[in-house]
Amino acid sequence: VQLIPLPIAVLARISPGTEAFLREFTLSYASGLDRHAISLAPRETLTGLLLFATLAIFLLGVARLLSVVSVRTIVPPLLAFGGVLALVGIAQHALTASDLRQPLIYGFWKPTFESRPFGPFVNPNHFAGWMLMLFPVGLAAFFDSLVATIRSAPGGRSGRIDLVSSPRFGALIATSGAVLLMGLSIVLTRSRSALAAFVLAAGSV
Repeated sequence: VQLIPLPIAVLARISPGTEAFLREFTLSYASGLDRHAISLAPRETLTGLLLFATLAIFLLGVARLLSVVSVRTIVPPLLAFGGVLALVGIAQHALTASDLRQPLIYGFWKPTFESRPFGPFVNPNHFAGWMLMLFPVGLAAFFDSLVATIRSAPGGRSGRIDLVSSPRFGALIATSGAVLLMGLSIVLTRSRSALAAFVLAAGSV
């Protein structure tokens, strides 16, 4: 709706702030601008709309794909990626903890703005936000794997030994390791909002 060109008189009634901004800062307004959208920057608004539509189509496609293919097929690769990303962030945080200067991303790239990068993210809050999207999935996968492992455990001492050496138990250890790394990386970002969401996500699962 904000992209629809409106006559200046209508625009002044609907959005006086936009009309005042155009009058003050737009040269084409003084030369007799007839129409303008409510948005101050229609091209950027259109870019945002296209990005939203693209992500919406992607979301619908993923939902359709997951209705055909089990979610369990995509969870292990996601957890593997999340675990590696968390390990990179933790390592970078540890190596630059005593550095009073602005640390570099991956040790190579200097951020444009003064900040303390965490992994590939310039802002630690962004890193924590990304991890928070995957952490509940990993936690749910861990509990699912734990329940399945316990139910498949045969009785007796020899059965417990066989269980520990089984691939199912190995998958459980790998899942728990990825979840622990992701949880630790969220805590190390020191993001208050992320920590609050982290507690809520852990409690909801």
